[in-house]
Amino acid sequence: MQSFILIRHAETLSNSRARWHGDSDEPISPHGRKEAAAAALRLRAMGQVPRLIVCSGLLRARQTAEIFAQAVGPVEVVSDSALGERDMGDWKGLAPSEVEDRWPGRLAAWEAGLVEGPPNGETDSAVTVRALDVLAKFTDLGKGLVLVVTHGGIIRSLRKAQKLPNIPVPHLGGCWTYLRGSAADWSVGPEVVFGDPESLPKT
Repeated sequence: MQSFILIRHAETLSNSRARWHGDSDEPISPHGRKEAAAAALRLRAMGQVPRLIVCSGLLRARQTAEIFAQAVGPVEVVSDSALGERDMGDWKGLAPSEVEDRWPGRLAAWEAGLVEGPPNGETDSAVTVRALDVLAKFTDLGKGLVLVVTHGGIIRSLRKAQKLPNIPVPHLGGCWTYLRGSAADWSVGPEVVFGDPESLPKT
């Protein structure tokens, strides 16, 4: 069994403004850099030193991964575009309140598992499949933890597939995930929070 810790990248300016930027690219904010450095030290203090860090190809995830690698290293960082954030379709650039104004009840229906995703956006099922395909690439490298720096949409979709609450993921928080040889045999484990536990984003 291969163990992964999946975490969301550090904060960006769009995150701080409570807007979905989806698969558009954006660096982490100055506050996000400070939070990522502190989070990496918390991971190291717990004795959870990864043998490899895998990240999304988007800048905010790569920057977060590099900060972690410097703090717990030397650790190789591997980027994979298939770990990128979901396409938020018609909701890209909007705040939850704006989504509710334009599509009353649709956001709540998505969070409740009644719909698969935003209008004209990527479905939860599609996100889950591509994320698991990436994780499966790293199940035959021997023992040791793999840290995955990705996006809230990836983690939410994986949790939703396991019938867990579809709620916003804190920056630098996420969950343990386990694969037993293939993308078809997997499970989500306990939550992890390496950032501010009191800071729960709206997106």
